[in-house]
Amino acid sequence: MTPDGTRAVSASDDKTLRCWDLQTGQTTQVLRGHTGAVTAVAVTPDGYHAVSTSDDKTLRIWDLQTGQSRVLTGHTDDADSVAMLPGGRRFVSGSHNGELRIWDFETGQTVGVLGPPTHAMVFDCLAATPDGRLAITGLSDGTLRVWNLGSGQTVSVLTGHTALVDCVALTPDGHRAISGSWDFTLRLWDLKTYEALRTLKGHTAAITDVAVIATGSRAVSASFDQTLRVWDLETGQTVQIYTENTSKFRSVAVTPDGRYAISGSMDGTLRIWDLGAGGPPE
Repeated sequence: MTPDGTRAVSASDDKTLRCWDLQTGQTTQVLRGHTGAVTAVAVTPDGYHAVSTSDDKTLRIWDLQTGQSRVLTGHTDDADSVAMLPGGRRFVSGSHNGELRIWDFETGQTVGVLGPPTHAMVFDCLAATPDGRLAITGLSDGTLRVWNLGSGQTVSVLTGHTALVDCVALTPDGHRAISGSWDFTLRLWDLKTYEALRTLKGHTAAITDVAVIATGSRAVSASFDQTLRVWDLETGQTVQIYTENTSKFRSVAVTPDGRYAISGSMDGTLRIWDLGAGGPPE
């Protein structure tokens, strides 16, 4: 999502990215260049560029006005997650073999390498705190690792999920993280004490993505059970359920004003949901 909430960029297994006008619902640009599935995308804070990761082991920095890209190499396994750091001058990516790389946006060069852990684990998701100090990764063994991006060290391992952790997101103040797992639950974590605050239950299949609304009080989760759920993070209760009858959800993002959610499904479509209405998607 661009910071002004007018455009979205989606990544697909068809090896492309698409830029969308959220007012018209139309594709404004198709970005081609990756030779493998595009696994993740992050938009820079100024909204002019995006960074993508791919199963082709590369990252690309895209100019969203011209559609041109720069190729970044360094990962030796599938690159599957990316997060921007404050100011947009650096970003961090994760690969399938458990390696994190910190990149300089201007030069496209690696400026730091973290991991892989001493016991090989597959990274499945990544988020960075708003101050750029920490990164949180979700792993295939059901744990999350909290990394100090300055020292390159793991500062905590968060345990509780019983299956792969497929998504993680942070509250705007960076004090809490919420993770979603193939064990059908979400967990809310305190990033000061590294303890679980509560477990959110309701989904009946793997949870594939989660996004926190800008106020930090609610989150939206996507699941293979063909529902989106809106959660009150203070109570842990579901406050709204949105149902997709034709395909499983794979991703979700929320506009900066918190009014709409944009979902990506396994059938290759995106849908815009009115979070205030609770009705059918637009």
